[in-house]
Order: sequence, then structure tokens, then C-alpha cells
Amino acid sequence: MDHLQLSLIPVAMATPAIAVRPHARLHHHHQQLVGPSRLCAPPGNGWNHLSRIRIAPVFPCVQFHSYSCSHQLVAYATSASQDQTALESTSVELAFAVGATMTPHPDKVQKGGEDAYFVSNYGGGVLGIADGVGGWAEQNVDPALYSKELMAHAEAAVSSEEMEFNAQMLLAKAHAATNSIGAATAIVALLERNGVLHVASVGDCGIRILRQGRVVFASQPQQHYFDCPYQFSSEQSGQSAADAMVFKAELKEGDSIVMGSDGLFDNVYDRDVETTLSVFGGSDEESAIRSAKALAALASKNSRDPAYESPYSKEAIQQ
Repeated sequence: MDHLQLSLIPVAMATPAIAVRPHARLHHHHQQLVGPSRLCAPPGNGWNHLSRIRIAPVFPCVQFHSYSCSHQLVAYATSASQDQTALESTSVELAFAVGATMTPHPDKVQKGGEDAYFVSNYGGGVLGIADGVGGWAEQNVDPALYSKELMAHAEAAVSSEEMEFNAQMLLAKAHAATNSIGAATAIVALLERNGVLHVASVGDCGIRILRQGRVVFASQPQQHYFDCPYQFSSEQSGQSAADAMVFKAELKEGDSIVMGSDGLFDNVYDRDVETTLSVFGGSDEESAIRSAKALAALASKNSRDPAYESPYSKEAIQQ
């Protein structure tokens, strides 16, 4: 994470922002028990797992679902509904449409910044962000190494049989496997196809949940004191997943979530998140990409404006 100077004006920032909107997958159950996976799944055991670790993007990065059958299912629903005896029930499964981007500080563009994130379509979708602690650079340690390795291990552990959408366990496994020197704050979110979102966070990476265009949940940073967040670390003085903020939320089709490092939420108010998503709203990946890019650009712009009273500067004044 990039430390801010005492003038209260952010001069260094890295902003991974993920704007996500769940969209529905309609599953129709036939009397002959021809399950939905037979209708739309690719070869193999149902929805295939495809994920990419994004460790150094300086341009918009996109993670599309590896397979989509929404149109086929809609067509099937139309035809099946004409024969009432062929259709017993309809259920809805949610999956994320994801857009992600990261804007490193200009001095850190060549190495892609000090943060990392991954996006996976396991289940309804899994998202993770880690914010490398920039102070390690003073000890000749690249702060990016720890955050990148942490997210790489989290991505690798997503599909473990014992995971079962346990966000706290995912952080614990990633932390235990990370051997790099350094520290990072982190947040992960896992969506079950029934719409239950599982979140675990250590430090000041954050998440916002929006319903009908309004922020209905905003996570609070975990801090020892102002500007000193909880963090995973190679040192014993760091925190563990046992210290994580953990919660569950039930998402509906049309809800949105925004995840980001402190570089996003230190410089962008929730009302601006609402406005941005209202402008770039939509239920597809392209809309999510535009939203993520716009939020990152806004945070970067605000951080360079000496006249802007940011959420960070307001909180600092109150200390």
C-alpha cells in the first residue's frame, strides 16, 4: 500500500478496482430429469473453472466467464413454457460479470505497481485483491512480491474441496503458503450460485454492495490506529486470517459490488461510486469494465488534486 504524506494530499496511489454485477442463469428442470448441465455445460463436469492471476496490469484487464449459455437457456425456456407438462420448476443461479483494472503510481508503472488481484469463475465467481505495503521498499524489498504471491496462492486454493466458499479459510491457506518477504492487506469475495456472497478481509481493502443504485453496505477498514491497517506479513507481528473481518450477504440479480484497495476508497466517496455505476451501469462484462476503469480514473484524478477534500483527508483531520 502506498503511504500518504503528512500534507494529507495523496501523492502515491495504486488502485485496483473491481466492479461486479451478478447476472442470472436460468435453470429449467424437465420432468424427464434432463438436468440443466446437460443442456448448456461444456464437456466435463459442469461449469468449467477458468481463472487468471493478474499481477501487473497497466491497462484494463478483463475476465470473462469461460462459458455462457444464457441465450440457449432463454430459448429453451420459451419453447418449454409452451408445453406446461414439460416444465416443472424454474430456479435462478447468479454469476458475476466482472470488469477489473489497476492504475499504478507513475513511478511504479514499469513493474506494474505493488498490488495484485485475481478473478476466477469458480462457482458464481471469486475475486481477490492484495495491497502491498510500500514501506518494505525502504528495506530494499519489492513490496509487490508479497501481494502477488499471496494472490497467486489464493487463486490456486479456490477450487480446493475443503474450501466450500469459506472466504476466511481461503485467506488462511494463501497466507500460510506465502514465503516472500513483505506484507499486504487483502480481501476476497466468493459468490455461491444461489446468490450468497462470502467475504473476508484483513486491513483496509474494501467492498461496497449496491442495490438499486445505492450503497447498502460499506466495509470498514481494520486499523491498529489511523493509517496503520491490519496486514498479513512475513513477520510474526503481522495479523492472520483469524483476525479477518468476515461476513455474508445475499445478492440479487441486478446488485453490484465494488472492491478495491485503500487507494480507491481513500479518494472516492460512496456517492461517487453510485454516480459512476449509474452512468456506466449494465449487467454485462463491458459495463463492469467501463465502471472499473471510470472508478480507477476518478480515484487517480482526485489523488492528484491538491484542492480535493478526500475521504482520507477528512478522516485525518478528525484524528
